Amino acid sequence: MVFREVEAHNNKTIESLLNQQRVMKKEESIIRRMLPNKAKISAKKGREPETVDLATINETFVNIFSFPRNSDFNSKLKEKARNAIVKKFQDFNLQTFTQEFKSSSYGDVIKGVNVIGIREGLHRGKVGDEILLIGAHYDTVSTSTGIDDNASGVVAMLEIARVLRFRKKPLNHTILFVAFDLEELGLWGSIAFIREYLLPKEIQRGVKFIGSYILDMVLNYDTSVNSQTLPNDFVLAIPGITTKLKSNKNRGDFISVWTRKNVDTPLFTALSNAWTQSNKSSKYKLIEFRAPLPSKNPSPNDLYRYGTFTRSDHASFWYHDVHSYADTLRAVLLTDMGPWRGVNMRCYHNWCDDKRRLTKQNLDFLKHTIQVMLTVLTDYPPNSIPKRRTTKRTTKKPLRRRRID
Repeated sequence: MVFREVEAHNNKTIESLLNQQRVMKKEESIIRRMLPNKAKISAKKGREPETVDLATINETFVNIFSFPRNSDFNSKLKEKARNAIVKKFQDFNLQTFTQEFKSSSYGDVIKGVNVIGIREGLHRGKVGDEILLIGAHYDTVSTSTGIDDNASGVVAMLEIARVLRFRKKPLNHTILFVAFDLEELGLWGSIAFIREYLLPKEIQRGVKFIGSYILDMVLNYDTSVNSQTLPNDFVLAIPGITTKLKSNKNRGDFISVWTRKNVDTPLFTALSNAWTQSNKSSKYKLIEFRAPLPSKNPSPNDLYRYGTFTRSDHASFWYHDVHSYADTLRAVLLTDMGPWRGVNMRCYHNWCDDKRRLTKQNLDFLKHTIQVMLTVLTDYPPNSIPKRRTTKRTTKKPLRRRRID
């Protein structure tokens, strides 16, 4: 296993969470509205599949994400991928924005760009508007094409947005699709998004935030015996999970969902309900990993002891550092466990995380996760309360007590 890469990434995310004031530059992000294409894109029947489609998914991987997306490697290639995401969002009739931000690493100023797509809900711009967020980072390290890490998460997000385009009836809730930049440097894109867009421009203006589903490495499916391992802090934190995996001969045949107890439960419950409805729920398993971390304000000792739980963009929602908003933000991470499964034990942050990962088995696994997420968004949204049936009230005569001698 690539222990050094794993440890280095953990340390970057923890340092960023502990030093958000220092990491983010003082100047405000630049939010740019990307105008729709003049040639209107229409979703015509027969021209494009209206359901989750393997050929479309594979084409997106190959055409957009088959090269590194890292400025140190080639800034032009990264910009090309970002522009392709912008165009996809526009084609899917999303209100599309870019967020240009600056972050600092011990004096070095680094620029990043998030891409935001908004699918307006029924109450957008009105009292009662609610937001669900689907997010995935699109950047890579300089030594990998990042097919699993994290083209898989972005491709899943794009396919969800594409299929929703064919739904004519608006959803009750607004959906934000966000492609985060600079996750590999320490969650900088998601930290900037929360501090300079989500909180000031949405939540603090009265929009209710339901929560976020973060997709990071969701492609790798491995049914081989002993293909699945666990990081040491997971073994310490969740003793029962080791037994659960052993009972399945340590196979990497599941999506893991990382949560905080009693905080992110509505998000996991909605996902679990949708997953159970699938006819492939026995083949593709869903396992919750509950972090032994507080809902907010973790100590440095907490973070370093259970650092693996904070190694992706969900942690920016868990532990944002915006003092004007005291509450935590709900978020869960969906992942194939990354460097602790199968081929990624040697290919994590390496050149072999490439197009060879696009097997039929892996793509079917990804397709299932996409279908379930669509079900969550359309049929099982978190916090949705079913309407009660109204029944005519009837007055009942009080029961006469029977005297017992």
